[in-house]
Amino acid sequence: MATGMVSNITLLIIIRFMLGVVESAVMPSMLILLSRWFTKAERSRANTFLILGNPVTILWMSILSGYLINSVGWRWMFIWEGLPAIVWAFFWWHLVNDKPKDAKWLSQPDKEALDLVLQQEQQGIKPVKNYAAAFKSKAVILLCLQLVFRLVMDDMYT
Repeated sequence: MATGMVSNITLLIIIRFMLGVVESAVMPSMLILLSRWFTKAERSRANTFLILGNPVTILWMSILSGYLINSVGWRWMFIWEGLPAIVWAFFWWHLVNDKPKDAKWLSQPDKEALDLVLQQEQQGIKPVKNYAAAFKSKAVILLCLQLVFRLVMDDMYT
């Protein structure tokens, strides 16, 4: 929303940089949230819906953005498209809990059953003692290279 309100290039750069900083935390946060709410059997489907939400949103928002630019201009397009996100943030803040045990809408037996299943899944996971060693792992290096390659290819074709 703030992008549509500024008329100074320095402020625009600051706003867009801060947007990138904030957006960089969204995906890891959502993955953590999903891991706290969904069992291992359900998690891949939940992650798929999360990840597919981005391209689906781009499809319909591209049409809406084009319509808004033609109708009200680029500044108002940013304002109108930012408004639902801000309204949604307040709903999210009040409705979404970090863990099932904090949810008021879930019955106590359901909370306990889900918590038990999630705790049992965690028992088989070894604790990470040395994060530096993970960055030396061949699998991690290959996944990082794959991500960089994908990002470069996306930038080339957009």
